This record gives sequence, structure tokens and C-alpha cells, in this order.
Amino acid sequence: MIVNMSEGQERNKYFSLRESAIHEFSVYGMGGLSSLNYTLSSGGSQSNGFGGSGGIGYTFNISDSWGVTTGAEIGIFGSKIAYGSLNDSYEGYADDYFSLTYSMNNYEEQHKVTLFSVPLMAQFKRPLGGGFTHFYFAGGFKIGLPVTAKATIAPRTISASGYFHYEEVEYVDLDEYGLANNLQLPKTTADVDLSFSAAAIVETGVRFSLRDNIALYAGAFLDYGLNSISSINDQPLVSYYQTYTSSTFGHNSILSTHHADASIFSAGLKIRLSFGK
Repeated sequence: MIVNMSEGQERNKYFSLRESAIHEFSVYGMGGLSSLNYTLSSGGSQSNGFGGSGGIGYTFNISDSWGVTTGAEIGIFGSKIAYGSLNDSYEGYADDYFSLTYSMNNYEEQHKVTLFSVPLMAQFKRPLGGGFTHFYFAGGFKIGLPVTAKATIAPRTISASGYFHYEEVEYVDLDEYGLANNLQLPKTTADVDLSFSAAAIVETGVRFSLRDNIALYAGAFLDYGLNSISSINDQPLVSYYQTYTSSTFGHNSILSTHHADASIFSAGLKIRLSFGK
């Protein structure tokens, strides 16, 4: 008799666990600080930007307390880099091998990045009060792939000199060839090659049961990038092109040079509406 009761208890425990497992499908939005976190060479500063994310989710509740959450989302990140003076050199060829030495004054570069991400989290919740509200906490990882990445480059002036090896002459006062002090440069835009993003993610808040099969999650989140998303770091910031009658400067994003690395960082509020039982 004792054996039969024990077997029944184990069987009831198993079926109770299965019956409490539910499938939740959700839509959500996130907003707040949504920026690139930079590692910059000496003299650089950054301004964080605001943005947001939105997506769809799925949670498999293993029990009344524990679940596994995944989904798909699109996020927008924006931020800006500024240098009072940015100095560098460039080795190139324009009718002769030369070394270009330059200083960019009041340099600014603004970035806007769109990422497609897939999160994977473990979620814990417990009742508060009468059971219609729950505290919840979730943590895990998120992998993101760049969809678009744009840089708006706004160098105010450039001072440049060129040393031509064959002539063994350094030119510093040829305005028509761009080798002079305080030449005005136009604002330009450029595509940026970025790599995938890996981030640690956490969120916490309160779950409100609106109806038997509808719930509202409201809380705070934090996404912290674990890797550099800069895929190229060996391009010159400025490229110099010369013909017999004129010259031009080409620009690369600072994220393609040794001056900067970037990872993602976002924090703010998240609202999730879930359906299912």
C-alpha cells in the first residue's frame, strides 16, 4: 500500500508539471539608451544615443516558476565620436610613392546601426499577492547580425603635407593639391562593414495577468556587448587621390581604422504582451 501511494505521488507530480507547462507567444518593444560602446585612441570622446527595439517572442514554461524564452528582434543603435584634433599618416601613390601626414580638426562621426538579433534566456517568476501579478527575472545571451550600418563624417578642416620619396621633397603649401593648412572638407556618408554582435542580456519586472490567456510584462532591461563589432581595423581614415590638375580626399569610417573599436550597449524599459496557455 505504501509503495502504491508513493508511485501515485510520483505520477501525479509528473503530470502536474506537464499540465502547468504553457506556450506563450508575445510581441514586445524596448526603448531607452541604445548606443555603441567605443574604445577610442587618445583624445576621443563619445556621445551616447537613444533608440529602440521591437520583436516577437516565444516562451516555453517548464513549470510555474521556470521557462525558456527566445524570439527575433530588430534594434536601432546610434552614437557619435568626436575629436578636437585627430592626427595620422597615410602611405600611398600619386605619380610617385608618398607619405601623407595630416591633422583633422574638430572631427565628428555619427553612427546609425540596425541589428537583427536572436535572444535566448532562462526566465524565473514567482507570484506576488493574489497570483494575478508575478515578479520575473530573465537572463541569457543575444546574437545579432548587422542589417545596415552608416557613418556620417563631418571633419571641419584638414591640415596636410605630403613627402614624395622620389623627389625627396615635402610639400606643405600646395592648396590646389590639398597639401596646406586648414582646408575645408565636406560632410560625407559611408557604409561601415561590421561583424556579428554577442551580448549578455538581463531583464526584470512584473508580469500582470490580464485574462486567462493574456499577460503584460513590464520591466527594465540591459544588453551588454561582449565583442567588438568592428570587422576591419587597418584602413586609413583619409585616402589621397591626385591627378595632374587636382586632388581629392577620400574618407573611411573611423570604425574601419585603428582609432576605434565598438560593441553594443543598451538599457531601458521593455513592454511585452503575451498570449497563450
